[in-house]
Amino acid sequence: MADTTQFKGIWTLWYFNPKKTDWSLTNYEKVADITNADQFWTIIRAIPKDAIECGYFFFMRKGVRPIWEVPENEHGGSWSKKIATKDIHEIALDLMVHAATEAILTSRGETFVGVSTSPKGDFNIVKLWNTNTSMNSRALLNTEMKMTITDDVVYTPHNKRGAGGGGGGGASSYRGGGGGYRGGRR
Repeated sequence: MADTTQFKGIWTLWYFNPKKTDWSLTNYEKVADITNADQFWTIIRAIPKDAIECGYFFFMRKGVRPIWEVPENEHGGSWSKKIATKDIHEIALDLMVHAATEAILTSRGETFVGVSTSPKGDFNIVKLWNTNTSMNSRALLNTEMKMTITDDVVYTPHNKRGAGGGGGGGASSYRGGGGGYRGGRR
C-alpha cells in the first residue's frame, strides 16, 4: 500500500553531472519536487546505486537553491563528513529520509535546509546545510542517523568557502559503470 502521508514541507532533489565544470545554477538539474514517502521512494529507486556513488546530488527544501552564493544560503553553512564510496548510497538515503521527516537536527529543525553528496573517488563528502552559522554545534545533529557524529564532522560557514558553487551540481545526465542515471524534470 502506498504511503501518501504528506511531508511537513516539499523537498527538491537536484543533480549535477560530475563531468561538468561550470558550477552555475543553470547546470543543476531539478529531478523532482517530493511531497510524500511514496513519491520519495519511487524517485530514489529509479536512480542506480552507481549514480548516487558517482554523481552530485542535493536534497533541498523547496525554494532553497543548491549553491552557497544565493541569498537564502549566505548566512548559513554546512556540517561535512568524508564517507567511503562503498557506504555513500546507504548513508545518503538515510540522511534524505531524516531530512524529509524533519529529523536531522534535535532542535531548531527549521534551520536545516539540505543534504548534498560530492564524489571524490574512493570517498564522498556529505554536507548537511543550514541557514544560520550560529547553529553549528555537532550536538544539534541526530545521533540515530547512519552517519556517525564524531569529531570528523566539521562545520564551515558558506561565506568562508571559495567561489565555485555548492560543491557539485546539476546537469543533464550521469552515465556510470553499471547503468547510469539520466536526469529529467518531473
